[in-house]
Amino acid sequence: MINLGKLKEIKDLRKVWPHEALDFTPWLAEEDNLTLLADAVGLEITVDETESGVGDFNVDIYATETGTDRKIIIENQQRLKQGIPATGRYNCPGLESLFFFYP
Repeated sequence: MINLGKLKEIKDLRKVWPHEALDFTPWLAEEDNLTLLADAVGLEITVDETESGVGDFNVDIYATETGTDRKIIIENQQRLKQGIPATGRYNCPGLESLFFFYP
């Protein structure tokens, strides 16, 4: 039998993950958690680096789509950071053309 967890709303995410870069990003980059995200967006994702430096800023998770070598940026912000578009395909200075999304 499958063991299912129960979804519950977290009103203050900072109580669970006080610091985005130090707490949430490492949690999301863990294999089980990233697999849930990858399944939700229909990709197989392999983490290359967390808090990856690109020019004057960091991307939260720099990854590769397994089997295609397409590069992916996962940015863990509810609002835009450093003027980066919220989603879509774009060229990031210092990196190849990427698929970029917010979880």
